[in-house]
Amino acid sequence: MHFPEPAQAVVTPKTGELYYRQTGAGVMHIKTPLGDTWATAMQPQTAVYAPPHWIRRSVNAGPGILFTLFCHPADSGQDYGIIARAQRMKVLIVDDGAGDWREVPNPRCQESSQEEIARWERAKAAASAAAEARAGEAAR
Repeated sequence: MHFPEPAQAVVTPKTGELYYRQTGAGVMHIKTPLGDTWATAMQPQTAVYAPPHWIRRSVNAGPGILFTLFCHPADSGQDYGIIARAQRMKVLIVDDGAGDWREVPNPRCQESSQEEIARWERAKAAASAAAEARAGEAAR
């Protein structure tokens, strides 16, 4: 059985996001356009930081309602189409049959195109340069 997937995943090109789990059991599932993935369980009253430029999904892995508070700067930018272009995440979060979850390969997932990777790398470099410029200004 697959856990229901949220309708959208997101990448914030400029900044990271902080996710704080209020209620429910879930998984924070994160991926780069290069294909690197990371998943971590989130129980109530726990938080996870999702770095800039990583695609992220919050997956309900329990029987109850999953309620998560997340925050990021208003100008962080959003790309909701990136997950649709890849046919969802590289791995799926599924019920392990023993009350927990596990990751399995997603046969529908397509690797990011070279154009997508290049766009991601340019955005990442631009954000790093902007952060260095802000740090230099703050040091003055």
